[in-house]
Amino acid sequence: LMRSSAASDVYKRQDMEDGNGFVIADIPGLIEGASDGVGLGHEFLRHIERTKVIIHIVDAAGTEGRDPIADIHAINRELDAYNPDLLKKPQVIAANKIDAIYGNENEIISALRAEFEEKEGIKVYPISAVSGQGVRELLFHVRELLAKCPKEAVVYEQEFDPALGFFKDEPYTICLLYTSD
Repeated sequence: LMRSSAASDVYKRQDMEDGNGFVIADIPGLIEGASDGVGLGHEFLRHIERTKVIIHIVDAAGTEGRDPIADIHAINRELDAYNPDLLKKPQVIAANKIDAIYGNENEIISALRAEFEEKEGIKVYPISAVSGQGVRELLFHVRELLAKCPKEAVVYEQEFDPALGFFKDEPYTICLLYTSD
């Protein structure tokens, strides 16, 4: 799950009506240069490698003053630069904040559909995280995409091994000072 605003990673189990659920990783939006290690780029990209489906959540109401099409293209460029295999993962677009627009469609959603559904086959789901409108349909589509993904387990390199010790290579030392009164 990729948003174009900053927050910390959150993992949430999404249970579905029939008992078949999945885990969603909320990964903050990437910045330009993330594939080169700018910001926390490699940390976020490493998490994305472990996902099976990518959901781009963008502002469909235009309240953030961003261009969601440019944001998705920028994220995909960073994914490609870091590991081209990431672009082979199924993607879907959640056009959020439809509660802030008149009707269920506007020029932003139409542009997203034209750019991604028609050209690349990436489905666009107008949703409202506030009211829940459209979220059910999005989640069922994600589950369909997951059902088509390979089932074999993928083993990833361990990111941190506590057995190697804490602060082993840090450029400072920790001293405890005790005072007696």
